Amino acid sequence: MAEESDSDDELVTEEISPNESKPVADEKKESATASQVNTTLSAEKEAEISRYDRIMRSIQTGHHISKVSIPSYYQAEDYTVFEVEVSNKKIRWNVWHRFDSFYMLHHMLLEIATSLSQSQQRYIVLPPFPEKHIKYVVDHFDREFIENRRMLLENYIKRILTMSDFKHSSIVTSFFTPDIDEIVLPPSSPGGRTEPINLDEILNKDDEDEITRVGVPMAQILKNDHAIFTVNCTNENKRKSFGEWSVLKRFAEFHAYDIQLRNDLSETNPNAIQFLPGLPGRSPKLLIDHLEESFIERRRILLEAYCKRLIRHPIYRKHPLTLRFFGVDMH
Repeated sequence: MAEESDSDDELVTEEISPNESKPVADEKKESATASQVNTTLSAEKEAEISRYDRIMRSIQTGHHISKVSIPSYYQAEDYTVFEVEVSNKKIRWNVWHRFDSFYMLHHMLLEIATSLSQSQQRYIVLPPFPEKHIKYVVDHFDREFIENRRMLLENYIKRILTMSDFKHSSIVTSFFTPDIDEIVLPPSSPGGRTEPINLDEILNKDDEDEITRVGVPMAQILKNDHAIFTVNCTNENKRKSFGEWSVLKRFAEFHAYDIQLRNDLSETNPNAIQFLPGLPGRSPKLLIDHLEESFIERRRILLEAYCKRLIRHPIYRKHPLTLRFFGVDMH
């Protein structure tokens, strides 16, 4: 059995799945000792305890939830369910939630944050939450849309667990634990799950590539007027001292580049346009505060996904407009 670890990579000693099989005593063994019989009965009794009880017992004995992720999703006929993997130092389990459940959690935490901000005279900011979109306007079954939503939801729940005001909240704990009765079980077939595309995987990389990795790690507000995003670029074909650089970009520059690239491809390679990633939509400043912290962070996450999807394909990452945008010509 694995020992407990206090490091960031904590070892999990047991994994609880919704469809655990119960250990059964072998009736053919007539010479079983009293000790073996007691062990078997103890195992059967343990197996009869529901997943909910075993998880809550672990949490209530001090093993608080320490890690969460959304490693996959399941696409049903008319909705999508996200798999949330949860663990503490002792056990690991999963629960399944539709977007509406995340949305309800977010609004409950908003009410708590508002109340705490007023009573304690401090401003509590929640992590950015995915925007709701009308299904008739946005295709909710488009893979890029689902994976952007998954990415933002994962960032949201991970950030919530770092906030002292919420990480031990009964509302948060309830969200991360299964229902008592578990009437509706998650998809039982592994084939029903869809894992997200690895955006760090570069397709058809060769020695001629000028960009092999990008990231948008931060954003800052300049002159209390607009946000500027730091884009880190890497060329693994060069030495580290020459193969890493950064450029600063406003969202308007991303937008202008995206239009230029689409216009150029429409003339030179129309078939390539259909695979271009979608840029995060523009939002009118009269309706949305573009300097609000969660708005900037949400835009940063989506811009990073846009950049990574872009350079995965050689036809985009080797395009002169792309090289110029990421500062290869200046580097």
